[in-house]
Amino acid sequence: MIPSIYFISISIFIFIAGLIIFFTKKDLIFVFMSVEIMLNGINLFLLSLSPNLNSQILIIFIITVAAAEAAVGLAIILNLSRVKGDVEVDAMRILKG
Repeated sequence: MIPSIYFISISIFIFIAGLIIFFTKKDLIFVFMSVEIMLNGINLFLLSLSPNLNSQILIIFIITVAAAEAAVGLAIILNLSRVKGDVEVDAMRILKG
């Protein structure tokens, strides 16, 4: 059995990697995927701390919903890139209401 400290350290590393990508990239796809990486790091952290099977099943459902949300978000970003031809964060400021 692998100790949970390894999972906790891996989840913190994944979260920090997503945070670094979030603040350094200006492409909308990289920003979106870095948010997904950070959410997966948090889910791995919660999974390593969960004491029973019921909470682990709940976390698996959260991961499934996050995957569906990622598919919808990427579809929206790809549609924006077709319409505008550009997926930079600065170019998307015109979408503000």
